[in-house]
Amino acid sequence: METSVISSTIARSVFDGLTPAVGADVPLSFFVTGLERQRAQPGAGQSAWSLGEQLPLEALGVLGDAILRAPTLGSALRCFVHGIPLVQSNTALSMEVAEDRVRVGYRILDPDIWPRRADAELTLAMIHSVCMRFGMDRHALLDVGFEHGADDGTQSISRYNRTDTLCDESENYLVFPVRCLSLTRPDAVGDTRAPDLQLSSHLRHLPVSRRVRQQILQRIGQGSIGQAEIACELGMSERSLRRTLAAEETCYHDIRDECRRSMALALLKRSELSLSDVAFSLGYSDQTAFSRAFSRWFGEPPSRHSVAG
Repeated sequence: METSVISSTIARSVFDGLTPAVGADVPLSFFVTGLERQRAQPGAGQSAWSLGEQLPLEALGVLGDAILRAPTLGSALRCFVHGIPLVQSNTALSMEVAEDRVRVGYRILDPDIWPRRADAELTLAMIHSVCMRFGMDRHALLDVGFEHGADDGTQSISRYNRTDTLCDESENYLVFPVRCLSLTRPDAVGDTRAPDLQLSSHLRHLPVSRRVRQQILQRIGQGSIGQAEIACELGMSERSLRRTLAAEETCYHDIRDECRRSMALALLKRSELSLSDVAFSLGYSDQTAFSRAFSRWFGEPPSRHSVAG
């Protein structure tokens, strides 16, 4: 699978002394592994959360600038959700409002990057720090959820935030009162008109193959990953999508199979899903079609890798 990356400005802000090539992105696996090593040090269980709270928004580049210019917390979080691909590939943020609660979710979509406990804690803390910039009380959080299991680090974070911390969840998330979305920043800088328009301009300059990969990984198990649906999501015709991907020396079917291949191994090794459930999640019509594809990729049947037996 194509290497997932994170902005070098973020990596340098987190790891003192890191000097990648000027303007170069950093492999996300390198970043996540470094955070995990730090978290594993004695007494450092809360280290990633603390790093996330301290990370300057300037490290997010144009995304940080848009957040700083947002007139309300709701606008700032929409910028964050919309612009996350600019600073970290194969990653998704979401924001859902239900009755009197807001849930902001975070996932690394690349199944090859694991474990990723510290990265989840750092990112949720960064989102929380944005909320506090707009005047949300530190202890206004209603729930914090993590993909990973409970340990001393998560217990420390729970005590620090004075809120419930749920583990082994399907995604990482924060929940807080919906009234907080209308909070405003008295020190908002610059032109506050439609800050996400600037993000849209920058997003259009990302390679289309990268945007296609992001959409496929985000939709696997949750929606159709057909070429027509992905093209529509990107605001393109199928013909235009094919032509653009060809110019980038790839095609939709190769990207889709690459995503399916990586996700198949992850689902088989990290879940109790049956082979038929894995096949359905990956968009195959039946288990036989999935088994044939898996054997073609790896030279052996998927049952050899399944923890479900």
